[in-house]
Amino acid sequence: MTANAKPDELVSLLVEKFWDKYDVDGSGALDRRETRCLSEDIFGTVGGHCSRAEFNKLFVEMDFNGDGFIDKHEMNEFLQNLR
Repeated sequence: MTANAKPDELVSLLVEKFWDKYDVDGSGALDRRETRCLSEDIFGTVGGHCSRAEFNKLFVEMDFNGDGFIDKHEMNEFLQNLR
């Protein structure tokens, strides 16, 4: 399925694959601490760094409904809009 998957489907598959690793408390949404761990892994993988200010800005951009958590829908939307 992944060989013929559309970009949106690939994003959803990736979110599903890594979600449980970062949703440590099993709430179904990532809090700031969990999202920070995710961002550190992503930026570390590409040899970069995300400052606290950059992370705070990124978190607000990802938290579409402003509830202080990132759910799978918000993560999918954010990643799909990066294109």
